[in-house]
Amino acid sequence: MRTDYNGFTGGVRTDYNGFTGGVRTDYNGFTGGVRYAINRYMVLRPELRHDWQNAAHGSASNSNRGRTQVTGTTDLPVYF
Repeated sequence: MRTDYNGFTGGVRTDYNGFTGGVRTDYNGFTGGVRYAINRYMVLRPELRHDWQNAAHGSASNSNRGRTQVTGTTDLPVYF
């Protein structure tokens, strides 16, 4: 497996008239991240995700406090 390259990644998710957390609405999400090879064996992959929904009443995210949510994650796979 080749592990010595760097790059960008992204994705979009749309669920029209979905039903999550007791709220029927349109759910949308966008994810973007980078891949940075530290060396031949370790790769750092930070990622940001933004989710939003179009519900007029209620929310399936942020404990019913809002219609948008941002999540950041990072992983560090080690190949051997």
